[in-house]
Amino acid sequence: MGVEFTDAPLDLASLFGREAPVTLEIGFGMGSSLVAMAKAKPEQNFLGIEVHSPGVGACLASAEEEGVQNLRVMCHDAVEVLHHHDRG
Repeated sequence: MGVEFTDAPLDLASLFGREAPVTLEIGFGMGSSLVAMAKAKPEQNFLGIEVHSPGVGACLASAEEEGVQNLRVMCHDAVEVLHHHDRG
């Protein structure tokens, strides 16, 4: 569920292993609302970007505990992620 930042544009279909609409959450804090949204809408994919590593860890733990499969999170600066994604 954790995604490493690279300079390459994100391939969302490969990242999630399926084609589905993606909701992007920037600055999700500890991730409780993001996990709840992903759990409530399993037909959608959710990508969260957060710079605070304890929040990313809490979100990953909560998603695993809840059995959420349609969520990916990245610990990085969202501006840089979007800049690289926009180039693709």
